[in-house]
Amino acid sequence: MIRAATVAVIAIPAVPALAGCGSDKPSPPNPDDQLRSQVALEEQALINRYSSAIAAFPNVANTLTAIRDQHVEHLKAMGAPPINQGETAIEGSKSSANELASLAAAERKASKARALSCEAAGDQELRRTLSLISCSELMHAIELAAKS
Repeated sequence: MIRAATVAVIAIPAVPALAGCGSDKPSPPNPDDQLRSQVALEEQALINRYSSAIAAFPNVANTLTAIRDQHVEHLKAMGAPPINQGETAIEGSKSSANELASLAAAERKASKARALSCEAAGDQELRRTLSLISCSELMHAIELAAKS
């Protein structure tokens, strides 16, 4: 007669061996994860742009800092931490008004991109988050346009 303890000892080593069974094919990338990564890259680019504008135009730094901080929250919502890449020179903007207008255009473009991202998202919560980000970016565009 085999004791229950002996059966358990014999069965335990077999479990890890079964865990290794399966296909060697990598699982296909999750489209929502790819979407989150793309949105995170675009949000980081906006954060960097705002950081540069803040350094170049201290007279509008309060407004720009508040908006940049919201983009940091957008980035976090995509599961990515902000990366401080330092300030880069502002190209083509000779005045704060020109830079505000340029940032407003970038925000409108980002808002449209987020709205399109909503259609591509499979997860309902991701769609909701992207729609909120899209609305936020549209509000940024309106605020910046009013100040330019």
